[in-house]
Amino acid sequence: MHILVLHLLKYTLYAVEKRGCAELAISCYGVYISYWTMMAASVTAVFLLATAYQVALGFEY
Repeated sequence: MHILVLHLLKYTLYAVEKRGCAELAISCYGVYISYWTMMAASVTAVFLLATAYQVALGFEY
């Protein structure tokens, strides 16, 4: 999945720069970075909540 996104990003930047729209390439790159940052933050938040929940229960399953 990550490799597919990287290939898509590389192709998008190449296609945009080929047309001479460097600003659009930069904005696309910013969107990708903010998207992955948001995903990482969500995963981290869920992990921390799950850990806190287990600690509150005393690690009983």
